[in-house]
Amino acid sequence: MELKEFIKEVVLEVIHGVKAAQIEINDRNIKTIINPTRDQSMGVSKKGSIYDYNSSQEIEIDASITINEEGKDKISLHIIPCSYNGSKESVSRVKFSLPILLPAHELPEDFYD
Repeated sequence: MELKEFIKEVVLEVIHGVKAAQIEINDRNIKTIINPTRDQSMGVSKKGSIYDYNSSQEIEIDASITINEEGKDKISLHIIPCSYNGSKESVSRVKFSLPILLPAHELPEDFYD
């Protein structure tokens, strides 16, 4: 898997996982808020965009990658484990954080009752 594909999949899985957990909590009528907005964390219900009152978080990505020199002008980056196929490979590590604004929890109407 190439590095850009890995990053894309990690970000999408985190977003979809958060949203799925929020929906299930609402469906089960569990009084919990995942990723509350600033107003929700103070117990205030406020209408507007779900992103208006939320703070960003960071996804930390720490990946080992192989750099494969496949020929004169071609270099590819892959997340390891990667099988050795007789070409020159070196292993490096990349670590960074990615600021992200996760979906705020849309609460049911009766949440604060």
